[in-house]
Amino acid sequence: MVIVVSGPPCVGKTAVAESLAREFGVPLFDFDLLAQVLARPELMVSPDQLSLVGPTGIELQSVLLERQLALGVGAILELSVDRALRARWRAIAARFGAPYFGIECVCSERALHRQRFDARPEFRIGEWLLTWEFIEWTLNTYVPDEEAAILLDSTNPLEQNVAAAAAALASGDWAGDAERHRLSG
Repeated sequence: MVIVVSGPPCVGKTAVAESLAREFGVPLFDFDLLAQVLARPELMVSPDQLSLVGPTGIELQSVLLERQLALGVGAILELSVDRALRARWRAIAARFGAPYFGIECVCSERALHRQRFDARPEFRIGEWLLTWEFIEWTLNTYVPDEEAAILLDSTNPLEQNVAAAAAALASGDWAGDAERHRLSG
C-alpha cells in the first residue's frame, strides 16, 4: 500500500500522515524531515549544495518507497506533491502491484490557516525559512490531486480527519473521487 498525503504547507499533512503511520504500522517518509537532515551545515560541502536538497529529498522518498515495496511493505509519503511526482509514485506502486491511496489536505479558512502558521514553531531547511508569503504563493500555484481518494479539511478536528481517512482506506474504495469522500468543515 502506498499512501501519499499531499497539500499546501501548514494544512495538517504531517499530523495526518503520522497518525496513519501509527494506526496502520506503515513507515512514514516525511519530506521535511529528510530535507532538514540533508541541509545540515556539517553535511554541506558548498553553499550551492542547498539547491539540491529538494530534489535529493524527493529522490530519497522515491528510493525508500521502492525499497519498502520490494520488501512487501507499504509506505506513507508526505509532501506538497506536484502532478509529475504523483504520476511517478503511482507508477512505482503499479510496478509492485501495490494499491495507491492519495489524500489531499486543505484548510478552507484562510484566517485559520494563518493562525495555525503563526502558532507553529519557526521552520527552516538550511537558510530557507518558511514564511506566510511562501504559503500564500503556494496556495496560488499548487495544483491539488484531482485523483485523490479523499479530501481532508483541517478546519475539522485531526481525529475526525484521521478516522475518515482510515475508514476510506479500510473500505478499499479508492476510486480517486475525492468529492465522494470530501470531509469539509
